[in-house]
Amino acid sequence: MRINEYNSFEEFYEEYNHDRDVLNGHYIGLEFKYKEKYYRLSHDFSNSDQNNEYKYFAYEIIQDKNSSYFEGLHKLLGKYHNLDEALNEWIIDEKQFKEVIMLDETKILGKD
Repeated sequence: MRINEYNSFEEFYEEYNHDRDVLNGHYIGLEFKYKEKYYRLSHDFSNSDQNNEYKYFAYEIIQDKNSSYFEGLHKLLGKYHNLDEALNEWIIDEKQFKEVIMLDETKILGKD
């Protein structure tokens, strides 16, 4: 059974390859669950920002057994110059992020 809300890779890419503009469906943060672990992709700086080399950050959210996932410790897994780099270089359970984000069992938990 498919629990992932994304119907196409293009749909995901369009949401996260831009600076934040919620009215146009562009977000800067994504939290998801894959194989009982929680993760976050964060687009922390504007694509046009020349002062910050890295724009995208990958985290594992370490959950306390007595709290919900969003109260967990964010462990930095990687820093990326752009979304394409994050998609290709962030490896989760021996899979590229671009594959994990489209798997049937990947559950999207939140967007901001």
